[in-house]
Amino acid sequence: MARQGPSWWKRLPHSTIPTSSLSLVGMHAHAGMLRAPANTLHALLRQSAWGMSSRLAAACAAKRQYIIPSAAAAAGVASAMGHIPVSEQASMETQAHWEGVLSGVDRPSAREMMAQLDLRHLLGLASQSTYGRGKKAPLLPFFTSVKNEHPTKVLLVRVGEFYETMGTDAVVLMQWAGLNPMGNGNPPRAGCPAANIRRTLQCIVQEANLSVVVCEEAPEPRTYGTKTKQKQRFVAGIVTPAQPHYLYGLLDANMDPSLGDTPPILAIATSTGGYKVMEVQPEMMTCAITEGLTEDAVSARLHQGGLSPPLYIHSSVQGSIQGRLSEGSVESEWEQRVVQIFRSQVGVVKRYNARDAEEGLLALLRHELCLDADAPFARIAAKPGERPKPLYHSTASQLGLHKTKGIPNLLDFVLPRNAPQGARRWMQRLLLLPPSPEVAAALWKACSFFSGTALPLPQWTMLDASNITLKLKSQQATRNFFCDLAHMLSSVADAADDPELRRLMEWILVAAQAETRFGSDLDGLIRACRSAVEMIDAVVDRSSCGRADRGNGNGGQVDGGLEVISRLFTANEGFRGQIRDDQMTECIKEVEAAGSRLEAELARVLKAATRTWEASSSLAALRPATIYDPVNNSVWLKAIARSPVFKEAGRLGLIHPHNRNGELVKDRLSTPELEAAMEAYRAACAAAADRVRDQLRSLASRLTEALPELVCASVVSTIGAALDAHVRQAHERGWAQPRQLLRAQLNEPRPALQVQGMWPYWLDGRAPSTVPNTFDIDSMLLLTGPNMAGKSTVMRGTMSVALLGTCGLFAPCEAAAVPFIDAFMLRTFSADSPIEGLSSFAIEMTEMRYVLEDAGPDALILLDELGKGTEVRAGAALAAAFLERLCSLRCKGIFATHLHPLLDMPMEAPGLRRMKMGTRWEEFSSDSSASSGFDSCIQAQTHSSAAPCSAGPGGRLVPTWRIEDGECRDSLAIEVAAQCKLPPDVVARASQFYQTLEAPTVVKASNGALVKVDPVTNTAPSDDSSSSDEDTSLVVVESAAANNRSPDILQAAAVLHTCAVSLLADQQPLCRSASEASEAELELERSAEEDQRSMCANGSSNWHGTSVEDLKVQVLGAGKVPPPSTAGCSCVYVVRRADGYFYCGESDDIKARLQRHRRAAPVKGGRTMEAVYMSIPAGLAGKSSAVAIEARVIREMHSAGFPLLSVHDARTKRTPAPAERQATG
Repeated sequence: MARQGPSWWKRLPHSTIPTSSLSLVGMHAHAGMLRAPANTLHALLRQSAWGMSSRLAAACAAKRQYIIPSAAAAAGVASAMGHIPVSEQASMETQAHWEGVLSGVDRPSAREMMAQLDLRHLLGLASQSTYGRGKKAPLLPFFTSVKNEHPTKVLLVRVGEFYETMGTDAVVLMQWAGLNPMGNGNPPRAGCPAANIRRTLQCIVQEANLSVVVCEEAPEPRTYGTKTKQKQRFVAGIVTPAQPHYLYGLLDANMDPSLGDTPPILAIATSTGGYKVMEVQPEMMTCAITEGLTEDAVSARLHQGGLSPPLYIHSSVQGSIQGRLSEGSVESEWEQRVVQIFRSQVGVVKRYNARDAEEGLLALLRHELCLDADAPFARIAAKPGERPKPLYHSTASQLGLHKTKGIPNLLDFVLPRNAPQGARRWMQRLLLLPPSPEVAAALWKACSFFSGTALPLPQWTMLDASNITLKLKSQQATRNFFCDLAHMLSSVADAADDPELRRLMEWILVAAQAETRFGSDLDGLIRACRSAVEMIDAVVDRSSCGRADRGNGNGGQVDGGLEVISRLFTANEGFRGQIRDDQMTECIKEVEAAGSRLEAELARVLKAATRTWEASSSLAALRPATIYDPVNNSVWLKAIARSPVFKEAGRLGLIHPHNRNGELVKDRLSTPELEAAMEAYRAACAAAADRVRDQLRSLASRLTEALPELVCASVVSTIGAALDAHVRQAHERGWAQPRQLLRAQLNEPRPALQVQGMWPYWLDGRAPSTVPNTFDIDSMLLLTGPNMAGKSTVMRGTMSVALLGTCGLFAPCEAAAVPFIDAFMLRTFSADSPIEGLSSFAIEMTEMRYVLEDAGPDALILLDELGKGTEVRAGAALAAAFLERLCSLRCKGIFATHLHPLLDMPMEAPGLRRMKMGTRWEEFSSDSSASSGFDSCIQAQTHSSAAPCSAGPGGRLVPTWRIEDGECRDSLAIEVAAQCKLPPDVVARASQFYQTLEAPTVVKASNGALVKVDPVTNTAPSDDSSSSDEDTSLVVVESAAANNRSPDILQAAAVLHTCAVSLLADQQPLCRSASEASEAELELERSAEEDQRSMCANGSSNWHGTSVEDLKVQVLGAGKVPPPSTAGCSCVYVVRRADGYFYCGESDDIKARLQRHRRAAPVKGGRTMEAVYMSIPAGLAGKSSAVAIEARVIREMHSAGFPLLSVHDARTKRTPAPAERQATG
């Protein structure tokens, strides 16, 4: 009787067991080693790193259910029985790694291929795997040798026009890159076209979090027309989540992709007083260290920009016994927390052990990233207390800096939506990691300069520092990259050399040095930039467009073949225009000579063939013609088989040529001389391309020596662009720049946070519906108020003003004074965390522990709805205890609550101030639409015993959105529920229950101090705040460089000035009288603006009383842009194109308008377009006067003979009427 398989294989789907484990089962069964079911499953789980889930193992062990594999799995079981050479065997660690990876495979085709795998083999190949007709894979030795060096990385090998892989890696490509299998599936093979290699790498690295080894074919001497030899291959690059860019071949393909910043590698260890986070940027070779962080700060850092997995955890974290460090120290807990942020769970956490956490991490990364053992990393570490703590996760979430549903992103209002991506990234880092006081002061001065200057500013060129570093170090920089780099360096050097802009560049350099640790001064940076530009200009011709025309050849000799030979020249002479001709003079001469010989020989062959055709036939179909073959990069003669030329080929000396692989092309004709000429031409072109490649690589190598300076210049340009865009946005939105107060000494009293006219950052401060708030915070404020009265809005607005002011930026307020703040804490009602097994109240208490640990006299703490997750009495008791502790620590902040029992508790809270959100009683008549039956019902149910209700037609409480002294004991929850359209019967019933709960209070307060009466007696004071007219004055100073400009643009400037003065001169008395008439109304506004004006370095004058004679025309040279002070001003401008044509227009956003003109110019030199403009202040009828001046300038320029692109607007504009001018003034 034949031996049958064990009966315990039967009832469990084989897909739940990894193939390698099935192989183990098959080995046991084949050898007759039938063991107890529980022992067998235990062996499977022990051999498999991911195995089955513990639930499945327990179920199988308890119910004694067993498994029988399918036919596909049986093939995998059988394949595991073969012998695997020792050199091709995978270690247990490698097997566990790939078992974990394959556990995420769910595509049917990929799962089918998994049955062919044996993970004991390095490549995952079964011993019976064949290639084609029973042959072994020809590249198997090479695959195996590379896999021995990189057993846990995916391997892609260049084979002709494809990148191929096999075994386990093929399944990975099928699953995560969406590729189809190659061949018959034995062994599993997959590949991608060479053109798609970078997209395939992106799928594997970013979606599967795997690393990839890419192997290329080694260049060989030219063997055109001969059979291909076996090629040599080498490891060209290793792409990892930390180094996701594949750079090989960019120079050869003349590709210049933008390589943006990648998330850093993060490691966590313990330090004095908290966690230490180490951020390693392999591209920049830097290691930034931040110490003394809470777990919440670590979580905020993970959310900030992510990480390149895995997250490294030092063994010191597990061994810590400190309070907050003990939480999350177990690896599984950390993995759960990280998985909440990252989609893939493959390798997200990795523990390492070293005596020194920092040096151990760097040594580990040098090995894993294949760097030299002594590769240096620049250490960037801030001393504890030197700068504010990173923004807490809850704070960043409540400001929208971490994407949170329903909360507007602060960054979207700090910068315009069209701001460069690099500027947005830098600004986000600045807000999430507030700078030190020294850097913040420098940023404040720079923003103040941007706000007050009337000088033309440089165009800030954005070029990421990582982009510069990667391309220069890898020597894969193209001509376009060097042109962009030179333009960026020239802009920085020119601005720094300008005496009027030097202070601005010095302030920006302070911020850049804090990021790059660049040790030189501004003069050293200028010298480095100038030197780099000179090196680039010596090699690269920046005046060309990257493609020069070929020298004058003799294409006319080829009758009817000129187009063909031109196509050959175009395809082979891509090297032209990449570098200066004087850098490759001999190469160009050789290419020109070889091209001329090729043209002459082709002309001779075509002429002889044409004569033969003319002598024998007149049929056009039989006429010979030249043809270009792009695949074989050749020009041949085409003639059909029955043509006279084809029949007399021998007499004419014609032969059948060979293609690039040495095969005979039987339908094409050539001559030995023509073939030799083509070979010589191709060789000359190849030599010229090699020369270009060598020169560009040599240039990249020389510039690498100045890499710190180049990186610093890139950061300077990025900061300049970010601050420029921010100040323009602030002017558009009417924001002001808070004043920064000096940092107090240890035992000195801390100054108060003073806010004047603050509004939510997402609202328009000039809109009539926006309500500003003014208050000071020198201690803790206990804030009460009804629901939806603006408590959370005030807290978000306060935090935004404090954070932006600390960073030296503009903020949504009329004025503010911000002291030094070392911790920004904004916490609202928390949700639960099922993954940690914590309720919302437990999360809330944990967060409050973090608050108390980091609270101090320099902390700003804004807490909203503490104690909401438990019953009222316990919540109020805990809130009172927290509030007492915060007051004893001398913290500044706001404690918002609906726990009204807290107001009656005998707290020992020195300095505690009680404030409330104001409300007012709004009466409505019986015929008012607001007085619907439902409103009346709610009013009667909720305020039936109030005197005002019974005395009049009715009304309701509405919020004033203002914060004021006092306390509020009514939440208006019933009214809010009604406004949210809760069913009327539910609201009415809730009102009845509410009256039952509040019955004692109603009886006690029947003298009138009820809900209806309190809002009347405590009505918010009348709105005495005045919104002063925006100070949009501009004192224009003529540029010193204007004297050197072409007289053409200055003549246009003279016309502009003459027209403006003549049109407005007779209107000046009326404008002045309008201004004087409003002097009384503006008196309070002027006094409020004086403090704000004193904050600006250069200041800005008032438009009121501006004289026509004070108006000046500003000249903008090539590449210059108007200053931020022109934002929102009506401007009349004239531009002159490179072809001599003029255009006159007017705009309220002159910078954007000039950018459109320069980009859209149909002639060469659009970016160098010159312009002049004049700002028309609001006091001189602003917009109306601008359109009238525009029309007059167009007419005058047309009469004077200026070549104008358009005169249409000359007849559509009119001079403003007196009523308009008076209203505008």
